[in-house]
Amino acid sequence: MPLQDEATEEVVIIVKAVPQPSKRYGETVCCAGVTRHGQWRRLYPIRFRRLKDNTFVRWQWIRCRTARRSTDQRAESRRVSEDSIQPLGSIKASERPGFVQPLVRGSVAAAVHDGLSLTLIRPMESQFSWTRRKAAAVDAERVAYQSAAQQQELFDAELAAIEPCPFDFRLRFRDASGWHNH
Repeated sequence: MPLQDEATEEVVIIVKAVPQPSKRYGETVCCAGVTRHGQWRRLYPIRFRRLKDNTFVRWQWIRCRTARRSTDQRAESRRVSEDSIQPLGSIKASERPGFVQPLVRGSVAAAVHDGLSLTLIRPMESQFSWTRRKAAAVDAERVAYQSAAQQQELFDAELAAIEPCPFDFRLRFRDASGWHNH
């Protein structure tokens, strides 16, 4: 079934998030990448572990049908037609710095000013930290992963549940507009 405002795009995948449990889709992954025209794309939902022969890795180009998401007004967000995903070639490691350099912004504020919710920032300073999560939070996430892994269609193979990470990670960084905490 065609999606509204559907387009076929080629996107190089730069970020693949950890699979997340979803009540609607089972287990999904959000990927971020850049089109051949230098436009960011947030591709969601992708049931990555159910793609069979159409899996892809970071720095690999994919061709897929996408459409604007009616529930997500961010300019980069697109719904993906999973059955249209075609893995293509990859960007060589030696070519990656030149590819991403035009995408780097001086600050989060510059990206927001340009209407972007995805960007690359080269921080002036950064601090990385982690804390151990509470056992109850890890256990609740484990149950959600188990439930998501069991959501399958008739001919799908059962997935192994993902073991949740016992740590929370924080990145504090300073760019041209100040300090940020993520």
